[in-house]
Amino acid sequence: MYLNKNKLHYDGIMIHNLSNDTIKLKWSLVSIDTIPGSYFDFCASGDCYLGIPATGSFPNMNPLDSGWAKMHFWTGNITGTCKAVLYVYELGNSENGDTLTYYLHVTEPNTVAEAKTSVVFSVYPNPANNNICIRMPAETIYRYYVYDITGKEVISEKGKGNCNVPLGTLVNGLYVLSVKDSSGKVQTKKFRAER
Repeated sequence: MYLNKNKLHYDGIMIHNLSNDTIKLKWSLVSIDTIPGSYFDFCASGDCYLGIPATGSFPNMNPLDSGWAKMHFWTGNITGTCKAVLYVYELGNSENGDTLTYYLHVTEPNTVAEAKTSVVFSVYPNPANNNICIRMPAETIYRYYVYDITGKEVISEKGKGNCNVPLGTLVNGLYVLSVKDSSGKVQTKKFRAER
C-alpha cells in the first residue's frame, strides 16, 4: 500500500495498491478536535459517512487499483482551527499503515444562517454500457464530474433534474461520479463502465 499524501485527489489523498494481491484497508479514528458547531464528514473511495466513525473499512482494492480518502468540513458562524487524525492500515497487518492528519483553519465565519441539506441522487444502470442516468428531483440544478481510478477528471457538465450522461469513449473500469448541487454540497457514487 502506498499513500500519496503529497498529491490531492478531489480534496483528498490518493491510496495506491502496488501489490499483486487484493487488499482490504481499515481506518481507526485517533483523535478529533473541532470548534463547537462544526463537524467533519469522511469519505473512503466513494463510501461517505456523516461524521467520522470510530472505525471502518474502505472498499476492496484490487492489484494496481487506487482509492482515496477525503474529508469534508462543515462550520457555522465560527472561526478557529479543527483537526482530525485517522490511522489507515491493511486488514490483518496493522503495522502496514499510515497516519492521516486533516487540519482546517477557519478565518472568516460562514454567513449562511442554516445548514445546507444535500440532494440525494441515484445513478443507473450500474454497470453501464453507453450512458448512465442521474436521477434527481425535477428542478435541481447541479454540476456533475466523472473521475477515472487515477483521479483524472474525464467528464464535467451541468445538469438539471434527471440527466442522461453519455460515456463516450470511456474504457471498461471503475469510475467515480461526483454531483455538486447549487448549494455547494457534493455527493459521490461509484459506477462501472462495461462495453
